[in-house]
Amino acid sequence: MPPLTWFDANQLQQFVQQLTIDSHPEKVQVDLPDAGLRLTSTGVADTTIRIEPLPKAKGNFVPFAIRTSGVGIRRYARLLYQRLWEAFCG
Repeated sequence: MPPLTWFDANQLQQFVQQLTIDSHPEKVQVDLPDAGLRLTSTGVADTTIRIEPLPKAKGNFVPFAIRTSGVGIRRYARLLYQRLWEAFCG
């Protein structure tokens, strides 16, 4: 994964936080322009997150998907917040 700028890290954190809300929409999407990534989630109980390059991204790769549960997303959200805090404020 490319290095995250403060803006991209904030976008990623908001994306994950949206997924932790029980009533989140069926589809949630965010672009991380500095990293050249687009994340799209589908599903509510069992979530699939698709990771793909943005059209103008420097690096190109084959899109892939991660499948997880609501519990997995909530665990990841806590870990992500902690790691981002350490990276940008520590």
